[in-house]
Amino acid sequence: MVTACAGLAPVLRHGNGPEYTVVTDLLAKPGRPIYACYMEALTMPPLDTCGGIVVLGVDIATVAALGGDHPFRGGTRESRPVRLVGTWNGQALTLTQRPVEAKRTPAPFVPPPAPLPPPSGEQAAMAGAFQIAGDKSLRRDGAHVMGASVGSHGMDVDVALVVADARAQQALHRHHYDSVYVTESWLQPVAPARR
Repeated sequence: MVTACAGLAPVLRHGNGPEYTVVTDLLAKPGRPIYACYMEALTMPPLDTCGGIVVLGVDIATVAALGGDHPFRGGTRESRPVRLVGTWNGQALTLTQRPVEAKRTPAPFVPPPAPLPPPSGEQAAMAGAFQIAGDKSLRRDGAHVMGASVGSHGMDVDVALVVADARAQQALHRHHYDSVYVTESWLQPVAPARR
């Protein structure tokens, strides 16, 4: 069965740099940028907002066509899980392919580029997570932090980045060299096509 997505911006851009992919929901609020949702508050009634990143190359009609059962208040629409492919410029994901429905799978763990220093305790990890989550200068230096928390061992800091590339890792190390952290990349690199 072939379905069309009504309203997709007619020209998908071919951005500079590597392509990334993620499976997530899109949230479209009239008159606002479209967001790929990293996390959503589970409230009743549902909120018409999510934490995530701006997506370029898609419009509200496309989100509605890929959508769930009904719109939120004020005409906000949310899609079912979709696979997005595009380029990341540090501010937005510019789509290079049309969004398609997909099933969620956990993102693979991306190990840090350098060995972790010895753990310094749960209190230090909590302080490190708080500092990293609130550090606005990281984004300016290429590390777009989605969240930071105490890791599963209780003595490390888990940092979720939009893209955990070398630039983001270096920014984390430069700003928070004394913190123990493990990073997760929300957007995953797309392997180049073989010829």
